[in-house]
Amino acid sequence: MTENEIYKAIRSELIANLNKIEVKQAQQNTQQGISFNPVIYMFFISHYRYGYLQRLDFPEGDVIKHIERQPYETVLQFTGQVLENPDTQLTSLDILNDAADILQGDKGRLSLKEKGIKVLRITDIRHVFTLDEQGRNQSTPSFDLTIQHERVKESTTPITQSFEFKKYRV
Repeated sequence: MTENEIYKAIRSELIANLNKIEVKQAQQNTQQGISFNPVIYMFFISHYRYGYLQRLDFPEGDVIKHIERQPYETVLQFTGQVLENPDTQLTSLDILNDAADILQGDKGRLSLKEKGIKVLRITDIRHVFTLDEQGRNQSTPSFDLTIQHERVKESTTPITQSFEFKKYRV
């Protein structure tokens, strides 16, 4: 799976189960600005190759299909942001807890597994406060999601049609 395929699968799962909460990829090469709606940002932290690169060959007609599979363990970080004031019903911590519940719940895990993503663990939610542009404290909670997936590469090679063995003196 590519990075974008992983983002799309996880984002679609969260959007389908969260009510009126945006889910965006953080650290984009565009200026995002602050969102006035509740939003969850996600981004990759690390990719870890484990196991061995599996190599398989299958003859198909006049070519040999070559498949390489590499298992990966990948860690993504999720951060919640809500412009909080006394009238706000949901806080950043609330929307992030909802996202964690969706991703580790049976329905979410099964849906992601069907897309080739296995949820391994979700860390505790870290609760950090930052100052916003008006000098007010804003809650910026985050958690890490560890997933397992495979990258698969396929190629084909023509089959040798004939072979002639010759001996030469050296």
